[in-house]
Amino acid sequence: MNLKGTLGLVAACVMLVTMQANAQAKRGTKSGLAESFEGQGYGVAGCGLGSVVFGSKPGPIQIVAATLNGTGMQTVGITFGTSNCGPGVFGGKQVEYIEINREALKTEVARGDGETINGLASLMKCGDSKVFGTELRANYESIFGSAKTAVQSTKAVFATIDESPALQATCNTTI
Repeated sequence: MNLKGTLGLVAACVMLVTMQANAQAKRGTKSGLAESFEGQGYGVAGCGLGSVVFGSKPGPIQIVAATLNGTGMQTVGITFGTSNCGPGVFGGKQVEYIEINREALKTEVARGDGETINGLASLMKCGDSKVFGTELRANYESIFGSAKTAVQSTKAVFATIDESPALQATCNTTI
């Protein structure tokens, strides 16, 4: 191995150790579902080293981020939780469910009960769908009023769970 390759390897190792230390420090703080969901911090290139370096900046920089994601450090980053690929993955099914059932959910959340609320409660790992529906109804405006996308609505549902003692008691929010 030549000097240039050795220096590159050393630089990559230093960066990995730094990211690992940062991830360990973050694990020491309690965060809610909404914060974890929001904390995905990556754009269309997905999670990985590129998302750590470039975040969710839009545009052509995502091509560079995707290239960095494919450098071989991806497996190490995912394994050690240093690549933004952690708990943020929780939420994908919920986003899809809210997107597909958006209109029915709007109607049922306004009432506080219904089949799609029961389905969402199950996806959110909430045991008592009646409490879930009641809490969503109380937060209708924050879930659907200002939220224009399924991702924003999902984040608002996570925030509702985070802020509601009743939902914290019935929902399994370990991610």
